[in-house]
Amino acid sequence: MPDLNTLINGNISSKWEVTPSVSREMNFKLTVRDNNTEAGQIASDDLKVTVTDAAGPFIVTSQNVDNLVWDRNTKEDITWDVAGTTGFGVNTSQVNILLSTDGGKTFPTVMESNTANDGIQSISVPDISASKCFVKVEAVGNFFYALNQKSFSIGEFNQICNNYDSADTPLSIPDNDPNGVTSSITVSDNFEIEQV
Repeated sequence: MPDLNTLINGNISSKWEVTPSVSREMNFKLTVRDNNTEAGQIASDDLKVTVTDAAGPFIVTSQNVDNLVWDRNTKEDITWDVAGTTGFGVNTSQVNILLSTDGGKTFPTVMESNTANDGIQSISVPDISASKCFVKVEAVGNFFYALNQKSFSIGEFNQICNNYDSADTPLSIPDNDPNGVTSSITVSDNFEIEQV
């Protein structure tokens, strides 16, 4: 909590989800059904989450500036605020450091695993090029994590803006048409489209 997309956009809460900050217990129940039409079965599990206000907030303090670019095959420091998470009933002594290269949708690259939860770790930058990277520091043996607040790039990227028009394809847009109008153009270049 909250949803990962909310965090990627730099927020820790949304209209319906708020990061807990008051000491309390939260109880959740998950129930699944197998959808067998003849003899459906269910299974359920309970989860109790204990929130403490003696620790936190656990945040990534590095990679939070605009236009940051990492060089490939170099070393970078990842820093985070431990914020009492090694004690105070949280007792998380180790973290994993993960990398997303798809704008925070997934974090498949493990840059460091089971490293000390001490607030700093030097990592090796992978030999890749990516334009929308995020770092995730996640607790080992616990369920909390933090992301850096701004995307960054690995390798060199040229940001260019090309205009492509479809002058050969006349387009008429009728007023008040509930179906809308579509038009296609073919672009021969290979690149990532960010905004249309």
